Amino acid sequence: MFNGKGTKKLLTKILLCLFFVLVVIILPFVIEKIILSEAIFPFNVSVTFPKDVWFGFMGSYLGAIGTIVLGYIAFYQNKKYKELSDQSEKRFWELQEEIKELTKKSVSLIDLNYIYLFNYLFISS
Repeated sequence: MFNGKGTKKLLTKILLCLFFVLVVIILPFVIEKIILSEAIFPFNVSVTFPKDVWFGFMGSYLGAIGTIVLGYIAFYQNKKYKELSDQSEKRFWELQEEIKELTKKSVSLIDLNYIYLFNYLFISS
């Protein structure tokens, strides 16, 4: 039903999205547990963050993730636009060459018509 390449590409996208969601959603909570747990963070330093500080951290964290995602999207769109622009430019030059050849043929046909007209008017009369 699915070809191997398409299924592999789809699976890669799904795994990438799953990884991204896990990093974006779970990583801040893991960081919070590491910072607030005395068993994991045993430096005998009391770490108490109020909710507004934690909210600020989450906001800056999500803002950084959003910036990275938008940067990747912009890079991808720019790359695609360049490919399309290059293809369009190549086709433009091909059409210009075709126009040039057709113009040469048209000029030769006009010259040929003048020769036939000259022969008809002056030689045959």
